[in-house]
Amino acid sequence: MGKLIGKIVTLILVTFVVCNILSMYLVSRYREPSNSIFWSKGSEEGYSLGLEAINKAKNSGSAEVAVIGDSVARYIKEDSGTINLATNFWVSMAGQYVLVNNLIEHSKNIKKVYLFVIPESLRNDLAGFGIYNYFVKPFYTYENLSYFSSDTIHRVRGNPFSIFYLMPMSKILPIFSVSDYSNNVRTIKSEYVSPTSMYYLRKMKELCIAHNVQFVVLPCPISKTRMGEYCSDNVQSKIGADSSKYQLNDIIQDYFKDPVVVEDRYFGPDLRHCKDDVSILYLSNIVYDKYLSDHSRHPKAQSLPISPVTNLLKAYAKYITDDCTRILKVGANIIVDSQGDDPRILLPYFMHSKDVMLKVLINSSCDTFSQFYYKTDGADEYSEINSVKCPIVKGNNLLSIPIKAKNTVGQLRFDPGAKQGKYTLKLFEASDM
Repeated sequence: MGKLIGKIVTLILVTFVVCNILSMYLVSRYREPSNSIFWSKGSEEGYSLGLEAINKAKNSGSAEVAVIGDSVARYIKEDSGTINLATNFWVSMAGQYVLVNNLIEHSKNIKKVYLFVIPESLRNDLAGFGIYNYFVKPFYTYENLSYFSSDTIHRVRGNPFSIFYLMPMSKILPIFSVSDYSNNVRTIKSEYVSPTSMYYLRKMKELCIAHNVQFVVLPCPISKTRMGEYCSDNVQSKIGADSSKYQLNDIIQDYFKDPVVVEDRYFGPDLRHCKDDVSILYLSNIVYDKYLSDHSRHPKAQSLPISPVTNLLKAYAKYITDDCTRILKVGANIIVDSQGDDPRILLPYFMHSKDVMLKVLINSSCDTFSQFYYKTDGADEYSEINSVKCPIVKGNNLLSIPIKAKNTVGQLRFDPGAKQGKYTLKLFEASDM
């Protein structure tokens, strides 16, 4: 009987060791869930999303600005100076702290870290069905244990499977993906911000200060309906109360000071995430121009300098259109294909203190008129007053459009025509008058 028990124990131990060794190989070999049959549904996005963010944090290159945050922040565009490490709501502030540590540890170039989150992310207290796949699975490892507080480790270990969570097999076997932290709820004394968020917001701030990195917490763009709900629930005042009571004024006191609030039509059914690529580009450019561009970092800088002639066709990649307008790049020309009678193009951020002359060579499929809108320091909305209208005919038209208002700011809007059709931009230049 004793020998039988010994054999059973030996078999269990051997199986346990083999499972872990095999899991180590599979984790390293099949990091992308789409390449593997071993990933369970529900764990795919969480694990790969966390791994990708950690890897990018360790290889940020020459980027000086980093964006972290929840899934709503993932659409914020990158460029040579900006890296986006946004992940998911369930990653929590504990996971964000791991990313900031990896980022600063492996880069000497980072000067500013932006944390873009919806208000609900500040409430995440490591409780909910997504905690395992999005936080525990990619972030709770031996390598990262030193970053976590005893409270965080205690909350992770509140799950009966947690004794296996540091082992490679927990990252690969489907049975672990059903781990649920929905009952990991505790009574908190704060008005809105969870203890977990408070702790790691402070840790991120202290870490950034120690390395001369600026740390800024901002809300993601908010739909008008959601903003109305936040106001009804007094979310702004609750966050402000927690900010004062728990000494977070230097971190989140201004969180709701100047949020980007836009029309519901740019969002999907949840009124949080962008509904399509056009909306993603639109909101991304708003956030980029307001917070991340050279203009926002250095107010005197110009995104489109007029020196001496600026070819606006080269800014094609940053154009924004409405739902009925498509833009095609054909050789050196830009084709605007409009399915409606009000095609419009928003150009990149523009700031200039002198009068500007625009020269446009446009081929139209019909007789109509083109109209150019601009904003000024004293008028931040597009209007007929701040616009120039030019009649055009079917065929080629060479337009010279003077923008005589000084201190032009914001994005230029160009309506190539007022009818359904195709409009080919062959020349689009700006120069000093």
